[in-house]
Amino acid sequence: MMKPSNLKSDKNLSRREVNRRHARHYTTVLREAESLNKQGGEPLLQGLAAFDDQWPNIQTALDRVESRVEKGEQDKQAAGLCVAYHFAGPNILDLRQHPRDRVRRLEVVLAAARSLCFSDGEISALTNLAIAHDDLGATQRSIELYEEALALVRTKGKRANEASILGNLGSVYYGLGDIKRSIKFYEQGLEIAREFKIRRSEGPLLGNLGNAYSSLGEIKKAISFYEQSLVIERAEKNLRGEQNDLTNLGVAYASLGQIGRALELYQEALIIARQLKDHRNEAGLLGSIANAYHVLGDPEQVITLHNNALATARNQADPSFEGECLGNLGNAYAAARNLERAIDFYTDTHNRAQTWNPLQRKQRH
Repeated sequence: MMKPSNLKSDKNLSRREVNRRHARHYTTVLREAESLNKQGGEPLLQGLAAFDDQWPNIQTALDRVESRVEKGEQDKQAAGLCVAYHFAGPNILDLRQHPRDRVRRLEVVLAAARSLCFSDGEISALTNLAIAHDDLGATQRSIELYEEALALVRTKGKRANEASILGNLGSVYYGLGDIKRSIKFYEQGLEIAREFKIRRSEGPLLGNLGNAYSSLGEIKKAISFYEQSLVIERAEKNLRGEQNDLTNLGVAYASLGQIGRALELYQEALIIARQLKDHRNEAGLLGSIANAYHVLGDPEQVITLHNNALATARNQADPSFEGECLGNLGNAYAAARNLERAIDFYTDTHNRAQTWNPLQRKQRH
């Protein structure tokens, strides 16, 4: 259990030193939450709850040290704290921060790492910036950042770090529709992950290979990769990875016409999404469940589920994703032969599309 801050104001301390002490304290708070998150299972949920409770304080502390780096001040302690924050809670920050906010903050981390000549920090910042840009749909920028990170990793002789970068590059090319190229990157990454026994990378790489083969229509081969990944993610107590594998397995079984099995898998994934308060994936899963009920011929359930997905999407303040949910509701009402309501939703979708920024579209592979 995390203790409340015991920080006290001291007349003899400068404001800068008070801010540094404040930042150091909340770096420790973040690190403790991340440590719980890495344990998986119930500790993971405890870590997220502790983080959510302290997030306003963590942001305030982070804003203060970031501002010194952004101003170009030669403050090595502030730069070190920026990088320390990033390393203290990468997984939690990835789950809780919007990609636009991640890009803004990671640019500062990158500048800080470079000012300190800290190559590990630079590699990590480049990789995570690439992930955030990919989430925003800025594919070319994402590829550039991954390639820069990969070149630095190879220059520094950090072969083990190549596994995740190669896997992420594969995911970008998968999103571009270059499936065969993505498979080559996934296989290269998997070979390195197994060589160094990096189970946290091996699971996602197997899952991504499943996605690639699913796209090629080799569903049974895809299911085999998803099931291998699921075994690893459960052993590692990685709830996010488990959620992804369950979702992908649901999609695969749905494509084989096994709707009952697909629904079971979607429901399992939905439970995890709600535990993690992963609202975007929660909305996506509600949509997938709705699609399954559409196949089963239950239009009322379809409409209810799409309405629930829309309500969840609106909590995210993401106009492009909200638009997807509105379009799905239009389709649901059209299928139920309520054309007047369908037109209302299609019109709303069209009107909102005029104001969307393409970089706000978050891709899911």
